Amino acid sequence: MSDHRRVQRLDAVKGILELLIVLEHNLLITSVEPGLRPIVNSFCVGCFMLLTFTREVKDTNFLAYVNKYYRYLIPYFFFLSVATVLNFIIYNDLSASQHVQSYGIALFWQSTNYIKEASGFAFFWFLPCLCFMYFLRYIHLRIGWPFFVLMALCNMFIGLLHEDTLAQLPFGSHVAFFLYFIGCIYQHIHKKFTQDDKYGLLAFCIFTFLIIINPLISPGLLMFAGIMPTIFDTTQYLYYFTILLFSYPGILYLTRIIPRKITDALAFCGRYSIWIYLSHQMFYILLVDFLHISDNGPIVFAITIILSCITSVIIDKTPVFKALLLPQYISQFFVNVTMIVKSPIQGIKTLNKSN
Repeated sequence: MSDHRRVQRLDAVKGILELLIVLEHNLLITSVEPGLRPIVNSFCVGCFMLLTFTREVKDTNFLAYVNKYYRYLIPYFFFLSVATVLNFIIYNDLSASQHVQSYGIALFWQSTNYIKEASGFAFFWFLPCLCFMYFLRYIHLRIGWPFFVLMALCNMFIGLLHEDTLAQLPFGSHVAFFLYFIGCIYQHIHKKFTQDDKYGLLAFCIFTFLIIINPLISPGLLMFAGIMPTIFDTTQYLYYFTILLFSYPGILYLTRIIPRKITDALAFCGRYSIWIYLSHQMFYILLVDFLHISDNGPIVFAITIILSCITSVIIDKTPVFKALLLPQYISQFFVNVTMIVKSPIQGIKTLNKSN
């Protein structure tokens, strides 16, 4: 398989995951199909997080590591700030001082409960958690197997803590602590289950079977809210561990058997998944609460996806937006900002030429 096709299939997996997340956030649909939410929650965001284990991270010094992998905090700061301002202006559920306090905590402590309180949206937690996951991988490189054992214990027992306590931990770290051990296990089977069709088919069958029996499993995984099974909840624990473990190779195999044109369309969404993820809920609220476009869930879903994709393409294809919202390195962000502050017109021209 060519490298282009391999990347295309990876993007298609991201596209499937992203569409399911947008679908699950559509209350017009989940109110009619309540069984959809437990299925999506069982693997979608977790699978996105576990994609970090599909490639090796470089063993480098800490500052260089932060410079590369913590760049995802830049779009987090931007979208959190925009959503917080809109939340205060439109809904005004808190006083100005309470709103500023929640925003400050969400900005730096980055716990899921304060992110929701400040911005009105819980899903922004994903980016700080992603950065923290990379931080854990850096620590793992330094400490080795003792850290692996510690993460195994976290995976099995962190759910014993009360959900309110977990939701207040910084950086969405409780999610990373739960998922890290699963990621380590997946890392060891990744090549076999993604490069050998027999194992890919096996992963697809396991994953499909687990989706089918989801209604039989008592809902026990809502990670951002701190709801996670422990080893003592044996059935739930094994179910969620297994579906997360086989979600990526199972969906990847699916991209082999669906028509290529559909795969390419899904890959298009996957390439812009980060921007679709960060913008879709704002469009949903705009369409439903303010414009009252339709009460038809699928129609609102389609329009939300279209608007999110258009926004994503504009960000990705406009060099100055891309340079400021998701540069390759944090240090480059400060260089870009300094350039624009010193000479706005010249700075924008320079960024357009360099990107």
